[in-house]
Amino acid sequence: MRVPLLFFVLGFFIAFSCVGDVLAKERKATTRSKSAASSKEKTDNVTLASFDATLEKLPPNFNGTDIAKLFKMLEKKAPLKKDEYETTADYENRIASAATGDIYAFKPVNSGLGGVVIQPYDADNRRLSIEITTSSLSSYAFRNDNRAMLIIKEFDKRSRSYVGSNVFGAKVLVTSLSGKVYGVALTNQTDFGSNKYSPGWRTMPLSIDMSPEKARTLKNNISVLLLCKPTLHESSRAPFSKGNNLIFEGTSYSKATMDSPTSLSYDGKFINVEAVSVWVYETNTGSILLKNDLPDRKAQANPDSGEQNAIDSGRQGIAEKFVGEFVSMNEAAKTLIAKGQTEMTFDVSGLRRMPTLTAGDMVTVVFVEKDGKNIAKAVVRRR
Repeated sequence: MRVPLLFFVLGFFIAFSCVGDVLAKERKATTRSKSAASSKEKTDNVTLASFDATLEKLPPNFNGTDIAKLFKMLEKKAPLKKDEYETTADYENRIASAATGDIYAFKPVNSGLGGVVIQPYDADNRRLSIEITTSSLSSYAFRNDNRAMLIIKEFDKRSRSYVGSNVFGAKVLVTSLSGKVYGVALTNQTDFGSNKYSPGWRTMPLSIDMSPEKARTLKNNISVLLLCKPTLHESSRAPFSKGNNLIFEGTSYSKATMDSPTSLSYDGKFINVEAVSVWVYETNTGSILLKNDLPDRKAQANPDSGEQNAIDSGRQGIAEKFVGEFVSMNEAAKTLIAKGQTEMTFDVSGLRRMPTLTAGDMVTVVFVEKDGKNIAKAVVRRR
């Protein structure tokens, strides 16, 4: 009887060990699942939903819209290539329907093709200056398109070095750079800063008045958001690129030379956008330091339409229309002063866009009176 008993005991231990292994694997799988969930939670500070441009504060460490996911979403609605069995009209309608007018917020990256530069603090004038620099699509793969672009995301960056030589036997150390980028191409680049070298190379200067103490706390803690709407734009695209009037892609390639021993090869995917506003914010808290809205060209081209929309939006109050000369703007208090038969002060803090005004410009202000204030619903510069 001892031998069967021995087999019984060994069988029990083997079974117990197997159950233990299964439980251990389940625990590891659960741990991996929790870890993945935790990792997902950490990356959830990016968003694909339409951005609320009326926000007064952003989430801490806000990274904006994930442009790679947005590009894929737009590509499903507006494929880069027309289906063989689809008419041109149907394809163009699909592309147009994908441009919904939703606003997205992108955080530009610094690259060799522009980006955000934060200047040293000016203690004498108590001012912090920031520059946003674009580059031209023509410097990328799109030789016939001189529009401004900003790179939003870079990945798969690779670098290698090798010794190259020319036909005369001269040798040089060559650096080869490659990678993939996602970016935006501006359809309203003339509103985006001044022209630096060519139409696409532009610089938008921004400045914020602040104390030295505040500036010290913001050292390496400032971020910039570009608010924009995907929109249609007709352009001639260079070889090696494909796409439609909403999204497009191409490859930028340049050979190394003896004078410039660097070769480049980058795959780029771009979304045509209308820039709406540029925000500067404190990275770790999400506190907004500056909102720089770009002109609304459609409203300026059709002032009566903009005024009527503002009047319709203010029906709950009694919307009024004021026409007069622009006098001044108080950026800190978010108030505008204009003079007609009388001089009036308007609260413009709730406006998402403001035209660029100089003293003496004729303006129309649609406003409602509330709590003793004249709350502006629209400000339009008249021609």
